[in-house]
Amino acid sequence: MPKEHIHTDFMDRQAKENAKSGTARGFFIGFAILILVGVAFGGMQVFNYFSNFETNQFKRNVAVNLKAPKVVDGKAVVSVEIKNANAFDISNPVFTYSIDGKETKVISSGQVKVEGTIPAADRRTFDDVPLGEVTGQPARMHSDLVSLSVNTEARPLPKGYPARFAGAMHNTGAALISALKPLVEEVPDFESGHIALGLAYQDQDDWANAMKEFQEAGKVNPQSANAKYHEAMVYAHENKQKESEDLLKKAAELNPSDPAIKKAISAHGAVTPEPTESEE
Repeated sequence: MPKEHIHTDFMDRQAKENAKSGTARGFFIGFAILILVGVAFGGMQVFNYFSNFETNQFKRNVAVNLKAPKVVDGKAVVSVEIKNANAFDISNPVFTYSIDGKETKVISSGQVKVEGTIPAADRRTFDDVPLGEVTGQPARMHSDLVSLSVNTEARPLPKGYPARFAGAMHNTGAALISALKPLVEEVPDFESGHIALGLAYQDQDDWANAMKEFQEAGKVNPQSANAKYHEAMVYAHENKQKESEDLLKKAAELNPSDPAIKKAISAHGAVTPEPTESEE
């Protein structure tokens, strides 16, 4: 009796199963690759954040304000006020800006670098900074700090002190004076601490104590153009023009590029201090 060959679809079904498992395997491999790429990208973001952590901390303590907009030859020109609450000087800040017209439409935007230095715990105004072209009359402006340079090696400070100092600088009025006093006492040879406290007194119209702190800063650093500048501003407030002019000349010799000193010098003796917080 001839043997009958039993026919089955085993091989066909096995091929189909292999095909299915291959598809699934490809899907899971692709999914795993996507996860790895995501993890790598996230890791890169985390690395960038922590590698720039110190710079980001400094940026948080700097405020950029655009003031007095005007249009010159079709381009926006503004005064840029920069307040530095850090315990270190900052220089060459870069910021992005956008300008709205009267109908809230953006009429100009871009990025600008301000060439100059803002002393620690101080403020500077850079006049007539050119921005981009505008298509109307500026009404509202917005700015965001992008980058800056910080010299942390110029004045070594105790560990943790710069952060505490910057934190204190975010106070205002009498609270600022109370926050700064113990920090100045802790590091009495920190020139910028005395200047910060002097400015806090000045903003409260306590010019006598302001002068004491500016003079103390000058004792700590006899070559401080900033201390001489602020001392000159107090003399100007007291209408002691000769004393003010003499100090300004010395300050200009030490730091001729300081915009505040140049502005005061250009006033030809009619020297007036920058507006205090209460006057802004």
